[in-house]
Amino acid sequence: MGKGTFYGPFGIHRCFLKKWDIDDPMVNTMVGIQALARYKDHRKTLQKYNAEFNEAYFQRVKFLERRNREARVFEHQ
Repeated sequence: MGKGTFYGPFGIHRCFLKKWDIDDPMVNTMVGIQALARYKDHRKTLQKYNAEFNEAYFQRVKFLERRNREARVFEHQ
């Protein structure tokens, strides 16, 4: 993403620049994940993350989550 109002892979707002180095992709991703983790409802979480949320997007994410769980992608080695 460009250097506008929002930075990095998660599009963190520039107001957080003083608190975190959100120009760093790893920090940006961790901050984004922590922010989204507050929501327990997957649909609401995805609506917060993606302004162009729709049912097809939601179903695709759920499919990828299911496939990755079956492949044990989320388990720690």
